[in-house]
Amino acid sequence: MRGIYKLKMLQARLLTRQIATQGLLPGISSAEFSIYSQFGEDGTIQYLLEQVKDLPESFIEFGVETYTEASTRYLLENDH
Repeated sequence: MRGIYKLKMLQARLLTRQIATQGLLPGISSAEFSIYSQFGEDGTIQYLLEQVKDLPESFIEFGVETYTEASTRYLLENDH
């Protein structure tokens, strides 16, 4: 199972770099990808953070049980 997450993480980082070099996307759904989130929030949040600079370096996660499926886990692991 751990290998699948590593592969997904590498794919997500490649997609994130592509998005960063292309600038604005035709629609927010173009940025969606899921590693730990249910509905593509990992990519959407990453994209929004690339567009908005100087944000606080903290976040709050609501409604998570064991943190295996969470919208902020990719942020924590990818962006520290």
